[in-house]
Amino acid sequence: MLFRSGLIALGILTCCFSILWALVTGGTPSILASIGILAGAAALIPTIRALRVRVAAPDGLLLTPEDAPDLFRLIDVIARKIVAVPFAAVKINGDFKLGIQQIPRWGVFGGYANHLYVGAPLLLALSADEFCALLAHEIAHLGGGQRRFGAWIYRVRESWQQLASKFAVPANAFDRTLAHYYRWYVPWFYAYSFASARTHEYESDQLAAYVTSAQTLGRALIQVELASRFLSDIYWARFPIWRSEERRVGKECRS
Repeated sequence: MLFRSGLIALGILTCCFSILWALVTGGTPSILASIGILAGAAALIPTIRALRVRVAAPDGLLLTPEDAPDLFRLIDVIARKIVAVPFAAVKINGDFKLGIQQIPRWGVFGGYANHLYVGAPLLLALSADEFCALLAHEIAHLGGGQRRFGAWIYRVRESWQQLASKFAVPANAFDRTLAHYYRWYVPWFYAYSFASARTHEYESDQLAAYVTSAQTLGRALIQVELASRFLSDIYWARFPIWRSEERRVGKECRS
């Protein structure tokens, strides 16, 4: 899709150059070049619009440095050791999760805003050091230094994934056309970028271990796995109404 958009943009630039060259040399701009600009713009604009997707910010109570000074100090310390990035929002909610949701302003074209969300149940299940290790792992996903390309690949994969629901049920004929391209391109891109994404994941683990220790990170991962299984298989099993939903959430936590 990006390749197609690039070809359209290249065609528009070529037509613009042809018209400008004709004006500079005193010639008459080509009618075909003018038609090419109009046709290219007509194809490029809806393509860009189709690649934009609205992503909702994570739910939760918005925190400020005054509300949780220790948390914000910890974020600053970890960011200085790994990568200094701004956070658009820091929230706490009732999920058994910890993560950073990067919301793209321009779809697959980037412009990401970082939203950190912290689950209160997760805080209760971890020690301070274990929580620090997991937080460092999530911040490490944002890249920094020589890891910027890997972080970019990681973000682009997430952006394409967010378009899946949109192209699963196309709203119009143009979206249906793009959906065919999406179904061809995205599996190829995922397969081609898989090794880079895995390497980025391993590097994030290494940085988290650097901030705390390998033993602390290992304990944190084991604790999250055991606690999520307890919640889904034992605790929420006592409440049949919520059992199916919480099992789904538990599987997402382990994935």
